[in-house]
Amino acid sequence: MIGREDEVKEYRTRIWIFQVPIVLGFLILAGRLFYLQILKGDELRSFSEANRLKKEKVLAARGRIYDRNGKVIIDNRAAFDAVLVSQYYSFEERDNRRLASALKMNADEFDKKLSKINRGPSYAPGLLKADISKELIAAIETAPLGFPGVDIESNVQRKYHYGDVSAQLFGYVSEVGKKDIKSDTRLQQGDYIGNRA
Repeated sequence: MIGREDEVKEYRTRIWIFQVPIVLGFLILAGRLFYLQILKGDELRSFSEANRLKKEKVLAARGRIYDRNGKVIIDNRAAFDAVLVSQYYSFEERDNRRLASALKMNADEFDKKLSKINRGPSYAPGLLKADISKELIAAIETAPLGFPGVDIESNVQRKYHYGDVSAQLFGYVSEVGKKDIKSDTRLQQGDYIGNRA
């Protein structure tokens, strides 16, 4: 390259102009990886584990009760509840009206349910309406715009063959209230306990 030293110097300068941003980019990337993997690794790993695992309460099915002649007096039946996971729901007034209409709930009752659900964790499903009919399930499932965050959960309800008299005599379960939670710290909102009239 005799006589072309100026041209070679110019190419070397151009190469440095490209090399510096590339090297800086790799250094920034390496620094960020060091920060995420080494400095914040344990914290982010535990956050990831908590995000991946979902706690879910599974209520135990209660047994049948027979009279002395072997006739069933209290049995179980399938039931369906409309629940809301608030982290996926928009809470816009238009969606609230549509959902309240689909569940055949008045505005005051629906607002009370929403405020109760908002007091709990956003990832936990909150009960909107218990033991809903097949018509209401169809209205929710086939809504044109859908209801993000609203799910239908199946559960088991008691079936009293002699009506409310059996419930009064043998007891029933109901959701815990504030008084129950204060008296027993193991209880949480959404738990069920046995009651007697």
